[in-house]
Amino acid sequence: MNIRYLPILMIMLSPFVAIQNSSAYHNLNNIFESTFVFRSLPGMPVNFEVDGGTLGGGNGLTIVQDACDEWDGLPNVPNFCGNLNQLETDITSSNFDSIVPQNDGVNTIVFDENGSILADLGVPGVLGLGLTTFNTASGLITDITILINGSIPSSASADLLATVIHEMGHTWGFAHVPIGGINTTNSVDGFDRISPSAIPTMYPFAIPQDDRFGRTLENDDLGAALLNYGP
Repeated sequence: MNIRYLPILMIMLSPFVAIQNSSAYHNLNNIFESTFVFRSLPGMPVNFEVDGGTLGGGNGLTIVQDACDEWDGLPNVPNFCGNLNQLETDITSSNFDSIVPQNDGVNTIVFDENGSILADLGVPGVLGLGLTTFNTASGLITDITILINGSIPSSASADLLATVIHEMGHTWGFAHVPIGGINTTNSVDGFDRISPSAIPTMYPFAIPQDDRFGRTLENDDLGAALLNYGP
């Protein structure tokens, strides 16, 4: 089963204890000095610098824009995405550290065309990764880097657009959601069956029946967005 990846969280100010809230949808959060803190963006929309390389055999900017359009279509929350500025440079493992310094306040989307950057980071084979710096006292996210594994061809078992949408969700402050696991095929105690098409985008794995179902946001994804950013 193809794994999307929970973000690596680069911590500022102090250590934290990670917990999950009790709602179905899960937002990234921590405890700071006995206070429960949600991780969230300080403001929206978010501007991105986009890799000048390719993704899925073409210009990955199109996929990124489609992912932004999906998040921006949620009702009763502000638009997440702002300007998408595509770089002239193809970001690779050899220039990654110089072009994408962490915590520089510049949000970057990287197309890891051969998977070497993710391998260098110790997570080879995952579909994508979100790197997020945040302030532990306030929970405010200060820097975003999204890496998409372009070495895995987009298919019904590992969809590139679904992966970009999923990793964006992590960088908005949303955690993985277990809804859609064993109860997709059989009813079990305490759970009702769920259609694969209704599995939340923040499900931690590629959707086994058809990963293209992950291209659309579901009620659970909307619930997480409303919790952090709703009226």
